[in-house]
Amino acid sequence: MEDLSAAAVEHDCVSLIEKVFDQFLDFTTLENNLFTLNMPNSYIGLNDPSVDEATARANAEIIVSALFSVCVILSVVPIISCPRGGAAEMVGRELDARLRDALVSKAQFFCQSTSTTSFQR
Repeated sequence: MEDLSAAAVEHDCVSLIEKVFDQFLDFTTLENNLFTLNMPNSYIGLNDPSVDEATARANAEIIVSALFSVCVILSVVPIISCPRGGAAEMVGRELDARLRDALVSKAQFFCQSTSTTSFQR
C-alpha cells in the first residue's frame, strides 16, 4: 500500500484513484513478527465439549481464513504440523486445502513483483 501511495504521488495521478482496499484483513499486526486474530475465547470455542459441531466448524473456518490471510500477506507457504484429532487437525487440514487451492489457482496470491514465494521449512 505504501508503494502504491508513493507511486501515485510521484506520477501525479492521485485524482485517478477512487478506491483501494485490501482483501486480506482478517488479522491485526502488533509488531513485525507478531499478529493476533482478535478472537477472544477461541480455544474454548474449539475445544469445549459443550460446543456443538457446527459452532466449532464455524470457529475453525474463521481461524483458517485469518491464517490464510497472514500467509498471503507475508507471501509464505508454511509447513503445517498438528496433532491428530480435534480442532488443531481440523484447522490444519482446512488451511492446507486452502493453501493448495491458492497455489494451483490462477490468482497468484503468493507472487510479489519484488520477491519470490517463500516456502517456510
